[in-house]
Amino acid sequence: MKKLIFVFALCMVCLTQTGLTQNTVAAFASQHGIYLKLENDYPTFTPGVYPEYIIERKKQGDKKFKQIAVVKVPNTYEMFVANLQSAIEITPEPLLMRQIAAEEIWKKYTTGGYEAISAFSNALFVQLALGIKYYDASPEPNVMYEYVITKKAAAAPTTIYTNAISYPGKMMDYQIKYIDKKESGLNIKMTFACKDEVPALIRIYREEQYSGKFIPIRANRVKTTHNDSTYFYVSDTLVKPNTVYRYYALPLDYYGNYGKPSDTITAISTAKQYIGNIREMDVVSYNDGVAIKWDLQNAENFSAIAIYRSSNYDSAFTKIASVPASDSQFVDRGIQPMLMYFYYVQPLSRTGTSLPASAKVSAMFTPTLQPLAPSITDITSAEKGITLNIINNDPSTRGLRIYRKLKTDSLYQLVSELVKISGTNTVFTDTTGLQSGGYYTYAVKAENTAYVLSKNSNEVSIRLTTTKSIPEMGIPSVTQVSKGLLVVWKPLSNTAITGFKLFRKNESGEVICLEQNAPQQQLAYLDTVLTNGKYSYGIQYFDDMGNGSAIAYSDAVLYAGNRLSTKGPANVIVNKLNEQTIISWKPINESNIKGYRIYRITGDTTTNLLGEVTATNNQFTLQNTKPEEVYRIFITYVTEGNLESEPGKIVNYIVE
Repeated sequence: MKKLIFVFALCMVCLTQTGLTQNTVAAFASQHGIYLKLENDYPTFTPGVYPEYIIERKKQGDKKFKQIAVVKVPNTYEMFVANLQSAIEITPEPLLMRQIAAEEIWKKYTTGGYEAISAFSNALFVQLALGIKYYDASPEPNVMYEYVITKKAAAAPTTIYTNAISYPGKMMDYQIKYIDKKESGLNIKMTFACKDEVPALIRIYREEQYSGKFIPIRANRVKTTHNDSTYFYVSDTLVKPNTVYRYYALPLDYYGNYGKPSDTITAISTAKQYIGNIREMDVVSYNDGVAIKWDLQNAENFSAIAIYRSSNYDSAFTKIASVPASDSQFVDRGIQPMLMYFYYVQPLSRTGTSLPASAKVSAMFTPTLQPLAPSITDITSAEKGITLNIINNDPSTRGLRIYRKLKTDSLYQLVSELVKISGTNTVFTDTTGLQSGGYYTYAVKAENTAYVLSKNSNEVSIRLTTTKSIPEMGIPSVTQVSKGLLVVWKPLSNTAITGFKLFRKNESGEVICLEQNAPQQQLAYLDTVLTNGKYSYGIQYFDDMGNGSAIAYSDAVLYAGNRLSTKGPANVIVNKLNEQTIISWKPINESNIKGYRIYRITGDTTTNLLGEVTATNNQFTLQNTKPEEVYRIFITYVTEGNLESEPGKIVNYIVE
């Protein structure tokens, strides 16, 4: 009966999880690894259907994901039990197999699905055992990771990309306080309370007979809410009569991330009262270290206080200092910035005997002093970009940030991610968005292990003079329409091309630039400022370094001012069919029609040609659409004489 009550109480403190969608946060940090949510918390159970999940992972910034695990939903009781045995070792509150009604859970689950095990389905160890969650214990700490989860089932596979995450998880802002206790020879009862953010559960640590060793115990716990507070009622029935115990409560979230522990409580398994302990433990981060503060009652009765430190909450504590009992703080200067440390203090009697230790407190060293600025020793220009040689001047530097501006600009812009240093000298080559002939000025800042930036380094400047030729990339086509000459060109697959210039040449050879710096996405231009005569149009493309191609001119086209007064199709319909967006219209009843052109209006007046079809076709498929993107579409027709009609009716469509 006690086993069932314990498991039920444990399950009641588990947090409620929401259904998994492609936009749901699916990766959660713990103290020693990362949990992944593979499936909805209460997915539909179908007998005989046991999907698999392929887990892939990469460090943030890496290009490729690597497979790290395949999770199989259990299809036998033996497989479920094996999963349970692994799960109870990694959950925030470890369990014993004898405390879990495994056979009962499996029987109800396989006959009635998740609704039949509602008392257990939200428990983390059950979700791990049933393949709803997965625990990744292999990543490096303090490194951002991203995951891909692919579900393989009878239906089409589904894939989600998780949020980026690192571990250890952040310290939770739980404020848990000791309220009351009741002592007897067979049972010690304690009450803790908290407001605002509420932990999923609390772990109780106990010390026996001033041993100095606080260990977690399997006490009975009940969680209730009253008004604006949450109460935890703890009952320790595994006590020995006439024994002195000391307790504290450690709040945990669903995945086992710590909050601040409560004060230490002293209790005796009789009616006798005990007084005296270290109170008001606190930590403060300074620029040169972390200060551990405490309040020792009756300090005159003690000889000294020993300070202990560890990077792990539960183990590996070492003594780092001893101070007089009259002191109330110690500054630890031998730690690394931005790492979590745990401390406790232990008073010594006048005879040198170690007395009960305090509760543990956590701290992170977060200095605000700037590191020394680096120095730029050389700058050179080459075909691939501009190269800087940089010397690091501060031992706390974790990396460099590169800043750049044109000589005419007043503000620097960041042009790099964090550049890792290698020794004292680092080489960086800038290739992003440079223009040939541009005069650039650079400065560098150092970033230390506390993520504090230095002042700017010395400034250096250089003119980028390297050039390279770009081949011609296609000749535009020119068609007379009712309002002038329409110039159309095909989209480019070359990602290095960032823009172009559009030129017009008349019969006498005079050239005018119509578009000075048009974006790569523009595919058409309507020239309406014309007099009768012959015109040819040329395009010159530019890459991200400012290098230009030769101008590719079209054949000369006669503009005689002849314009069609009729309009294109008016009955345009846009439908979603088999995951494709189809535009259709009723054909124009004219004998000399050569084809149709489909346009999209962006902004207020910009018109982009989406494509064209022959006169025998009255459908067009939109490509590369995005959900909730708005399309304003119209259609024209073109005659055999290359005259284009006025636009037809404009249709608005929102992609589903």
